[in-house]
Amino acid sequence: MVHWTAEVTVHQAYRALSDLNNVFCGFYLWDYFKDIRYELTYLRRQDKRSWMALCNVACRFATLVSVSLLLAMMNLPGPSYCQAIWVTLAFLSSISALCALFILAHRITLVWPGNRPVQVGVSVAWVAAAAGSLYRILKAHSTWDYAVALCTVQDTVCLRAPAFILLVVNILFMSLLLWGCYTLPSIAVISFWVKLYRLGATPLAVATLLQLAFTVLVFVNLDDAMNLMFHAPAVILLSVASTRIYRALEPYHNGTTHLSRVFVGTSFMTDPEMLFATNPALPRTPHTPRTSRSSSNEPDTPGRLDARGTGSSVSLQLLKDGPSLSLVRLCQSEGDLSNPHTRTKSRIP
Repeated sequence: MVHWTAEVTVHQAYRALSDLNNVFCGFYLWDYFKDIRYELTYLRRQDKRSWMALCNVACRFATLVSVSLLLAMMNLPGPSYCQAIWVTLAFLSSISALCALFILAHRITLVWPGNRPVQVGVSVAWVAAAAGSLYRILKAHSTWDYAVALCTVQDTVCLRAPAFILLVVNILFMSLLLWGCYTLPSIAVISFWVKLYRLGATPLAVATLLQLAFTVLVFVNLDDAMNLMFHAPAVILLSVASTRIYRALEPYHNGTTHLSRVFVGTSFMTDPEMLFATNPALPRTPHTPRTSRSSSNEPDTPGRLDARGTGSSVSLQLLKDGPSLSLVRLCQSEGDLSNPHTRTKSRIP
């Protein structure tokens, strides 16, 4: 039987913790700089910026600084500033987690439009997560351990309440988001699993599993190193999942020319009816009548929206005036306007 409080076991646990954190920190650095053009485009914009885009940038930047501090803390050559680094790390990681949860909460309100109980429940859950994060910051304590030559975190058993609250919030948000996507009508004829893939739900599921493992280890309380084994990976994956979901539900693509509508609030693609449409065109231009249609004396329909991109030819036509896309016509090609298929929203009045 393993003696978890033995010096050799604690030393091995801290070394394993350091190696695991180095791996996940390296993964996040790759993920951040892979999409750094997103932040650069946001900073270069001179017109209106969205608060959700700012929250997304803040989440990614707070996670980046947290990862940098964690790498510094795990590789310090001597006993210096352990407490200051750990308190700052706890604060920034809490900001990152709260921004990530706020992004998920905003997306849930888009998937469940006008559902008051869902909105109230999501708001209460986010406030509870903020309270747990504040408690974790106040209880942060770290000292230098000469036996293992690392900054070690003390009294990790106090993380039980914040870990459990964050686990419940993660499960609640993931369940609401996935169930809303399952029942959401879409103009694109795709399966639920394809929706999840486009949404980027895989990192969110992995983050929830890591948060579950972290919560279980904290309640078992083998030792301080084992209690923190999955803490940093859970926060990093939560940040990656939420920011990817944000970009997946905006008209964001791999080229910088497709970022023009990301920062102006709830965009065309985040309308629930258009949530999983394939590659909406950016920017939209006024419709120019085709020769074939002019020869057949068919008048141009005002308010027509083209949503086409690489590999798709989806055309939308509003059936009634109004700010929302309550009724649309889905046509498989630009010339196939004679037999449109009418789709209505099942949950949106």
